[in-house]
Amino acid sequence: MSKTLLPPPLNLGPKSLLLGRRPMEPRTPDITVTSYKDDWENQDGQSRSEGESILLQHNVRQWESSSSAHSYGRSTSRKINSEEGQLRRQRNLFALISILLSIAVITLHRDVVLSRLPAIPGTGDRMWNDEFDLTHYFEVGREAAEMLPQREKRWSDEELALRQVRWEKHEADQSLKDVIATLDEHENRTRQWLWESRNISGRGVGVGLGRTEPPEPLFTWTKTSFDRPPSRDGEGPGLFERGSFEKYSDLLREWQTGKEVSACRSTTWQQNYTLMHYRMLRREEPLRLFTYHCPSSTTGVTCGGLADRFLGMCGTFLYALLTRRAFAVNWDTRPFDLLFDSAGYIDWSIPFTPAKPEPDPVYNDPVLVDERLTIGTHNQPPNVEDDFYQTAVRIWKENGPRWIRSDRPNRGVVLRSFNYTTDVLPALQDLELTPASAYACIFDYLFRLKPHTLNFVSQYTALFSLPTVFSIGIQVRMGDSAMRNNPKFHTASAHSAFFNCAAGVARAYALPSQRIVYYLVSDSEYLKEDAVRKFPGRVIVSGIPPKHTELKGTNTKDVVHVIEGLQGAVAEMMTLRSTDFQILTRGSGFGKIPVWARGRPGSTIQLPRGRQASKVNCGADTALKSFTDMATWWSLG
Repeated sequence: MSKTLLPPPLNLGPKSLLLGRRPMEPRTPDITVTSYKDDWENQDGQSRSEGESILLQHNVRQWESSSSAHSYGRSTSRKINSEEGQLRRQRNLFALISILLSIAVITLHRDVVLSRLPAIPGTGDRMWNDEFDLTHYFEVGREAAEMLPQREKRWSDEELALRQVRWEKHEADQSLKDVIATLDEHENRTRQWLWESRNISGRGVGVGLGRTEPPEPLFTWTKTSFDRPPSRDGEGPGLFERGSFEKYSDLLREWQTGKEVSACRSTTWQQNYTLMHYRMLRREEPLRLFTYHCPSSTTGVTCGGLADRFLGMCGTFLYALLTRRAFAVNWDTRPFDLLFDSAGYIDWSIPFTPAKPEPDPVYNDPVLVDERLTIGTHNQPPNVEDDFYQTAVRIWKENGPRWIRSDRPNRGVVLRSFNYTTDVLPALQDLELTPASAYACIFDYLFRLKPHTLNFVSQYTALFSLPTVFSIGIQVRMGDSAMRNNPKFHTASAHSAFFNCAAGVARAYALPSQRIVYYLVSDSEYLKEDAVRKFPGRVIVSGIPPKHTELKGTNTKDVVHVIEGLQGAVAEMMTLRSTDFQILTRGSGFGKIPVWARGRPGSTIQLPRGRQASKVNCGADTALKSFTDMATWWSLG
């Protein structure tokens, strides 16, 4: 007969269950716990796997065992002369022996399991360090995958110069270090584990100008799993102590699988598309392309900012997937393969100089280039965008030109595609994509941060992932004039609506045992500095100065400057993705991308610009914006 491991949840109304947060349970002498009645279910209402449930139950039972033993050890011994007292003492003794035997069996089982695994230096009492190469352990299972070698490549002089571009190494801002200094031993150990392990598990495979020599192979799939037993006290996430049990369960899963938990659950299509893409580029099956094209901005028509480009790329990939075509990216003056690595599945790069020093067999094929259809998708009205994509699958899945090139797309179409009920929605359902998971699946399948950017971002995400931290991302968009840093307007007081909103969110959704931090992203450096001064120990910033990324120069020096500015924007965007809650500026696409890539609806508020922002009641459920709502305005979605 099963027993309840924890007391039933307190009845605090629906808001306490919003965002997966759990109300606090009564405090024990040693530990604060939260109810996890619903933690076996994910956000789509699906039950967690049996193995994950066992993993979570085991760690809770370890806490129960230690708590029970502690309580028994503190009991006051006294003489019991009656028969009833003797029986009670015998039962207590039997219970203690049972607990000790259970712990011994669990420990023995764990030692047996661990003895069958490769020795992993740095686990247990010691932490992983930079000197040990953990890559092997993050590729358990890859031996069953088919390796896809990249083609050999001769580089032009211009390409060789660009291949030397590296984002300068940035240290974490002092605002982050100040918060880290307040962590206790358990929190700091968990944060250190996350930072070091994510620097390995989050790596991708360089393609195009960013590839290594010799180039790393791609894989049909990249399952990574340690098949580890549950974590013990002092390793990985350790035992649960306080804070959000939902976040703790995610860390247990990350400890066991070796990679960060994703909102994407539909991966059955990935292996088939990876093989199709590879064979098409090798001309082993009929080649059909659907590519994203961002030409030089010297024409006067730009591709938009970083968010607009991501919207265009994600939409182009989705329809390449739906029409069974190989996807690729071309940024003429700022190569995308210098910003991101591939996730390891496909090579989405287009040669920077496809005709030099030798013609590229795919993208410089004169027959294919002559047949290429370029479609103008820049700044299209919503109704035109919808009419076009609703028919794209029916027209181009089996027919149409072999190369379709989408020119300067800067409007989102991924979420809107779920409204195209005739041809598109059934195809999305076959792929098991949902509005909540679509962007997460696309990001996880295509992109990985460059190693230096990953190292920088991981320092922040390791803090925000702690169960004892409730992080609120705040994005304040000023506009290009912000780079002049007008102190009269770019102050925390002038934008108090954002910080007051964050305080309301914290009161409504954070747990009492969680510390509150704000991660502030803005194109005003002065605002970030002023906010850190006004909210010391609470506001955290990247410390990366904003740079303009739409320069019109085309020489190598200009490209390097733009790439550095874009890398800083990428770092802030991907850090914002890891926060628990986001408060965004309405009318800006920058904040929407990380929210959708995170894939957890019901944790975002958009504030209008100006005085109307102060009228939003951020502690009310009505202030929350759904993914669909966010896709109906500005750059769509």
